[in-house]
This record gives sequence, C-alpha cells and structure tokens, in this order.
Amino acid sequence: MTETLAGYAGLSTVTGWRDTARLEDFGALAEPHRLQLGAPLFSPLPAPLFNDAALPERVVREHANRIAVPGAELLGVTGHELGSFGLLQQNGRVFVDPRIMPDAQFKPDRMPPHWVMGLLRADAEIVSSGDPLGVVLNPHFVWGHFLLEMLARLHLLAELRTLGRNIRVAAPRDAPGWVRGFIELYNAPSDILWYTAASQRVQAPCFVLPSMLMKNYHLHPMLNVVIEALLARLVPPGPPAADAPRRLYLSRSHHTGWHAVANEAEVEATMRDLGFTIFHPQDHSLQAQLAIYAHAECIVAPYSSAVHNALFAPRGTPVFCFGWMNHCQSAIANLRGQPVAYLPPESGELIFPPDNRPPGVFQLRVDCRALARDLPAFLRFAAQTGQRTEPASAAPLPPANPSQIPASITEAMLTAAAWRYGRDGGVPSTGRFQFLPNGQIGGYSHPNEQRWTLDGGVLALLNGQGQITAAFATVEQAGGNIVLRGRFQRNLAAGIVLRLERPRG
Repeated sequence: MTETLAGYAGLSTVTGWRDTARLEDFGALAEPHRLQLGAPLFSPLPAPLFNDAALPERVVREHANRIAVPGAELLGVTGHELGSFGLLQQNGRVFVDPRIMPDAQFKPDRMPPHWVMGLLRADAEIVSSGDPLGVVLNPHFVWGHFLLEMLARLHLLAELRTLGRNIRVAAPRDAPGWVRGFIELYNAPSDILWYTAASQRVQAPCFVLPSMLMKNYHLHPMLNVVIEALLARLVPPGPPAADAPRRLYLSRSHHTGWHAVANEAEVEATMRDLGFTIFHPQDHSLQAQLAIYAHAECIVAPYSSAVHNALFAPRGTPVFCFGWMNHCQSAIANLRGQPVAYLPPESGELIFPPDNRPPGVFQLRVDCRALARDLPAFLRFAAQTGQRTEPASAAPLPPANPSQIPASITEAMLTAAAWRYGRDGGVPSTGRFQFLPNGQIGGYSHPNEQRWTLDGGVLALLNGQGQITAAFATVEQAGGNIVLRGRFQRNLAAGIVLRLERPRG
C-alpha cells in the first residue's frame, strides 16, 4: 500500500503525507489498508425548512439530524478481482465497506443479475494489470445515486495526482454512456483501463478505493469542494446569458421510470403561469445542464434524482419538491444552505411510495391550486430566512502525525490569541492579527480575507462578497505553535496549501 500510494520515488517526496514515512504509523495493517486524508466532520447544519409544523414528524426529524461523517479516505485492497460495474470479489465473496458503497445493496443474494454480470462467472476472461488500479464506481447507475455515491470518489482519485501519484482507473466499457463520459471527464485516455463487465474480470496487485464523503446519505462538508471543482471545470466564468432560464421546473414528461406525475401537463401549465421555465435535464449535455443549474434562482421538481441537481445550484437557491421519499434532498439542502419545501400530493400522503402501492408506474398527482398558493409563499419564506454564508469545505490534507486524532477547530481557539498567515512551507505573509468574536478580522486587511466563519469544525475565510477563499479543517502542533493547514479555494487546480499559525507568547 505504501508503494501504491506514494509512487516509486518514496513517500517522503509527497507533500500531502509530509512526515509519515511508514504505513505502520496508521495502526494495524489488517485488510483493507487505509489512509485518511481528511478529518471526519459533522454533516452541515439544517437549512431552512418551509412549513415544518405541517410536515410529518419523520420528515422534520430527518431534515435536522446531523451525524459524524468520515473524511476523505483511501482503501487499499489486495488479493481480489474487479468485475461487474466496480465490485471486488475473492473466492465468490464480494468486498463491501460502508465507506465506499451503501453495503446493504451489494450482497450477491440481493443484487439483480444485471449488477452481477461477469463478477462470479467461472469462464470470465481475466484482464491483468501490473500496476495498482483505482475503482470509483458501483453498479447503481441511477443519476441521484451516482451523484451521492460515486462523484466524490472520481474527484478523490484525480486528487491523488496532485499528491504525486497517478493511478489509472479501471472502468467498464459497457457502462451507460453518461457514466463513461464522467470517467473520461476526470481521466485522460492513458489513465483508463477499460474492461467488459459482462464477460471480464480484472486482476491487479492492489485496488485503491476512494471513499464517498457521505454516510447513510449524510454528506461531508468537503463535498462542496467536489461540486465547486466540477463547476469550475465545466461552467464558463461570468454571468449567464441574458436569455438563460433562472427559475426551473424539472419536468418528468420526457422521462420514463417507476414513478411519474399523473397530471404533468397541468403542472407544467401552472409553472409557466408562475414564471418558470420547463426544463428537461435528460435532453441536454452535462455541461449545458451545469451551466443552467449554476445560475438557478429557484428549482421546482417532483422528488426524484433530477432534483438532486440542486447540488450544482448556488448557495441559498430555494428548492421546492413534490412529495418526500427520503432525507437525501434535505442532506443536499443542508450542504448547500438551500431553503427547501415538500408539497404533499392531492392524496395528502407526503411520503411516497406507499408500502401497498400497486405494481407498475406509481402516479403522484399534484394539487395545482396548492402549488399556486404555496410556491410564492415559499419564495417569500426563502427571502426572509436569508442566505447563509458560502459553505465551508474541508481541505483534503492529513494531519502531520496521522497516528494522533486532530483536535477540532473551535471559536475559543481562534479568538484566544493572535495568528499569522501564509503559504505552507514559506514565511508568514502577515504580521499578527486576530479572529474577532463577531466574525471580523482585526489587525489585517486583504480583499480575500475580510471575514471568517466556523461551521462543523471547518474554518472558512471569506472575501467581501461572502465567498470562501480558504478553508481549514485540521489542527496540528509544530514547535509549540498551533498550526492549521488548508487549501486556497478560488483556484483548487493550483493546489495552493495555506498555513495559519498561532505563535506561542
């Protein structure tokens, strides 16, 4: 594992792991080997929830629930073969781990045949690699599942290249085209080993599996880094085109699936009357979709994978859903600071699908009179609650001594004494300054560092527009000084590592 992740030049050359030269520093070496790059953090604070007094207790409770979510991790697994759409097996046993997949779904006796593919076939052709390979997929190729379970894994494997180790990704050529498109977006052709999931398995000395940055669909704040990096890659800077739609209704009338809006034509007419554009995500390229979402002012949709595209909408964008299926949309709203509403259908049963639903497509009928009444009220509610500052995001850096659990960053730690600031490895670029209790910064002035905020143990420095310019998540001791390390957020591709230091005395 040490060789796999550090490369043949030796671990000491990789700045991301600075002082760690031995895998043993991470503790017991039981399989799978594990390297922790980012600190565990609580999932974000709950976003404003519209009309919560009228919602079922379960919906309100799950919206507000926060749990500790593991940070960025890499698992190294040996002695296994890769098959299907991203599963590992050894002697017919499938490797499952909740850090890389929702493990309950991936037991062989629970998986549908089109997930198993050639994973357990005795006559499968073996494709061999002499080098370690990255694995970032699982077979659940539904858009919402991909966004929450696989997108962060793609990003983290690509991040390894900034730490000096280029590990190829193994991906199935018979995956859906949009999945292959994501693989190609994050990886050059020479960095991909393609295999056929239906008839082949892959052998390698080690498989490197990045974590999901979520637990039970509660999201780690660092997922904001993943989202902003993807937007920076695909969405041109600057304001949207003058004719770009800003208020979006994500219709299902061009989509077939297990659930639908029974009165979709009536809903579309109501949404047009309310000033919304009817948008069909599946009719547009990924780049075109992200360009629309990145400038959205409001998103309305039936509860589905499509509404999870609110991940790519600006901080504070109101999101209005028809029905409620699980807490995933609340998790996204909390991550992005987006006020959210859940409108019951005509039946009055907000939570769907019911346990006794008949076979076939489940039809949800929207009460358009309630929609015309509640959507404008929700927009007023969203304006009144205001937008929180842009989300703080954990920088994927390990502590200097990973055998020690880093202490949390606290307000008392920040405000108790003066600090210095600059690039990691260089001399401080500031004199001593203070984090004041009101979120101001005293004794120092720069356009990139006008204010500070602390959310979920992550310190964020904000510019005058309230945008994050730097984020810090780990605490270290260096020569008696307290040191925080983080990343410059306005240009993540540059890989600029920043250092805050609180000198003694």
